[in-house]
Amino acid sequence: MHFLVIPKKGRWDAKIPRVENREQALVICKELLKMEYIARVTKEDKGIVSLDRNTTFDEDGYFVWVYEGDTTKRSMMTVGE
Repeated sequence: MHFLVIPKKGRWDAKIPRVENREQALVICKELLKMEYIARVTKEDKGIVSLDRNTTFDEDGYFVWVYEGDTTKRSMMTVGE
């Protein structure tokens, strides 16, 4: 949640709207989880996580971004096979 309020290494892109306070960041994180842009995970070991069935947002949990990237190339390769 802190990544929404405090920019990494003091940089803030002017194109990105600022999140003004903790409460606003909490609402955004809950919505990201609901829309499945982020997923809750359980930390197993250093660098190893597993998906968690718990779908509630809390500040002490671990979350990962769910991002597929551009699927155009992958789709074209599938059609070509």
